[in-house]
Amino acid sequence: MNIPRFSARPLAALVGSVFTIGLCAAPGQNSIASRAGDSEYLYVVTSPEEVAYAYRIDAGTGALTPVPGQPFSVDTGASPHTCNFGWYINPVADPAGRFLFYDFDEIPNSGFGTMRVDPSTGKLSDGSISLVTSGDTGPISTDPKGRFIFGNLTDYGHSSGSNQIQSYVVHSDGHLSPAPGQPYPYGGNEGYSAPAASDKYVYVTDYNTEISHPSDLFGFSINSQDGDLKHVSTTNDGLEPTNQAITPSGKFLYSDRNYGTNGPVDVEIVGFKVNSDGSLTAIDQEPQKTPDQAGVGLIVSPNSNFLYHVAPGDVRDYAINKDTGKLTLVAVYKDINQSGGSLVIDPAVKYVYLNQTTYPTSTTVDYKVRGFRVSPNTGELTAIPDSEITFDNFPTGMAIVRPKQ
Repeated sequence: MNIPRFSARPLAALVGSVFTIGLCAAPGQNSIASRAGDSEYLYVVTSPEEVAYAYRIDAGTGALTPVPGQPFSVDTGASPHTCNFGWYINPVADPAGRFLFYDFDEIPNSGFGTMRVDPSTGKLSDGSISLVTSGDTGPISTDPKGRFIFGNLTDYGHSSGSNQIQSYVVHSDGHLSPAPGQPYPYGGNEGYSAPAASDKYVYVTDYNTEISHPSDLFGFSINSQDGDLKHVSTTNDGLEPTNQAITPSGKFLYSDRNYGTNGPVDVEIVGFKVNSDGSLTAIDQEPQKTPDQAGVGLIVSPNSNFLYHVAPGDVRDYAINKDTGKLTLVAVYKDINQSGGSLVIDPAVKYVYLNQTTYPTSTTVDYKVRGFRVSPNTGELTAIPDSEITFDNFPTGMAIVRPKQ
C-alpha cells in the first residue's frame, strides 16, 4: 500500500503492505511476554460499545498481538448510550505504567476513571471512578510522572457556560481523589482540548471564537504534594486554538490555532518557551502555516524531539530544536486519514499508531488502526508491513502503556 506524502527535504518513501489481523485469538495463540518492563500495550477504545481492545506491541517489529480476554468493559457508571456517535471515552496512558486512565461523557454521568494494567499480560481490570455531576468533561491529561490527572470542563449551569480545570490525585491503587482547591476556573465559556501538563505547570485555552477578542492560554502551577493548582500566567493565543502540547522536558509548549478572517480559515502552529515562573514567551519563529482547516491532534514525542500535527486527511511531522524550540517540517503524509484520527507514540519512540477512518464507497466506512516506525533522527514515519487492524465500530481514542519493573 502506498501512502502519498510530501517531504520537506529528501527522505525515504513511506510504503508498506498490510493485511487485517483478527480481533480475537485462540487460547495460547501468540503468547504474551511475561516480563514487565519489556512489554508495551496498545489500548483502543471504541464507541458506542464502551470497551477497550488490547494488544501487545512487539518490541522488535511493532506488530500487534491481541491480549487474551479482550475486549475489556470500560465502566462509566451508566448504561451505554444508544447513539452511534457523540458519546466518547478517551483513554490516556499512565506514564508510570500502572493504569489506563479515561474520561467519559455519558447519560446520566460524566467523569474520569481508572483501570489497572496487568504488567505481565496487558489485561485490564476495573479500578476506581470519580464522577462529575455537572458540566461536560473534556479530554484529560497527566503530568509526566503520573501523579495527577487534569480535566478540562465547561459547566453549563451558567447561562453561557463557565470554564474550569479539574485536578485529581492518583493513588497507588488507582483511586482518584480531588485536589483540595478544585475546580479551578479560567476565562471563557468554552473549553476544547486536554490540558497540557509538565512536572510543574499545566496550560489550557479558552477557545474564543470572536475575532475581536482572541483566545487566552492560561497557565497554572502544580502543587507537587496535593495537585492543587494556582493561576500564574495568561498569554494571548490567537483565534480558536484547538490543541496544546508541551514537551515532556517542560521547556516548550505548542498550540494550533486559526489564521485568516475571510473565507476558509486554516490552521497554524505556534510555539512558546516555558519560563521558570510559568509564564510563556513566544519562540522566535514565524508560525508554521498549514492548509488544514481543522486540527485533530498535536502530539509531542516522549523524548521531546518531534511534534506531529494530525488533521483530517494529513499528518505533519516536525523536528523540535531542543535548544530553541523551533520547528522544522520533516514530512507531510498526504491523505493518510480521510476524517482525522488520534495518533499515539510508544514511550521508546520506536513506533506510532494512527486511528484511520476511510470511506471506500459513498455508503461504506472502514475503521482501522495502523502502525508506523519512527526514524530516531528525523521522526519520519514508515508504514509497518502487516500492521493493520480493523474494527466494527469507531475507535474514539488510543493509548500505550509501558509497565515498569
